[in-house]
Amino acid sequence: MARIVPTEIGSLLAFAQTHAEVFLARSAEIGLTPEQASLVANAYAAARAARDAQADLMYAYRAATQEFEQKKRELQAALGVTLRRIKVHAEATRDTSVYARAEIPAPATARTTVGAPAAAMSLTADLHAPTGALTIQWKSRQPRGVRNVTWTIERRLDAGHATSRRTAAIHASEWTTLGMTGDKSFTDTTLPAGTRAAHYRVTARSGGNTGPTSATLIVHLGSEAATHAGTPAVVHLPVVEAKSSMNARPATTAVAPTGAAAA
Repeated sequence: MARIVPTEIGSLLAFAQTHAEVFLARSAEIGLTPEQASLVANAYAAARAARDAQADLMYAYRAATQEFEQKKRELQAALGVTLRRIKVHAEATRDTSVYARAEIPAPATARTTVGAPAAAMSLTADLHAPTGALTIQWKSRQPRGVRNVTWTIERRLDAGHATSRRTAAIHASEWTTLGMTGDKSFTDTTLPAGTRAAHYRVTARSGGNTGPTSATLIVHLGSEAATHAGTPAVVHLPVVEAKSSMNARPATTAVAPTGAAAA
């Protein structure tokens, strides 16, 4: 008789459910007292409830596992971003004690850079019209072995009374450092309202080595853009009379529409 009882859980529950009803309905005919006939029904009810509880727990486990894996990925990403920022700061300031204060190991000496990094090239500017912020982007191809390059971005502003691109350089303010980044882009959100033109340059650093400063990017803002009617929001033009203070390459000019930098 024992071989009649299924072992697979689905078949076992189905068999027990069907026969519990039969045993209760025909208990007197098959030689069972009501108490004996209810034995299978009670056992089936308990097994069914346990099975349902198990299914609920398994579903909850899968959902909890998926949630945990997502939070694990978010934690790893947060740690990665934070560690990269600490590393950028340590390299930009040339202060290796930053790692000890952060209680993280310093990069292995064997993995540090070799030689000076190459300069940033092909600087461009994109204007965010709603806010007046300017995003400066550049390209760079580093020599073999040079890694973990950080970039220092500097800016100087032209005075409002400058009357031409040539005289703008004469009336420009001193260079000031805007910030540092490990990316090949930087957004300037601090342009004063009414700025006529802004000059930008970028210097590469890697470990203890400083690379050459880029050619200057000049971004003209306001009324001077009226001579470029119908052009895109940012236009890049070669300006041979405006030279970088670090090399003989021509600066690049970007012209934005009138009032675009009034943020």
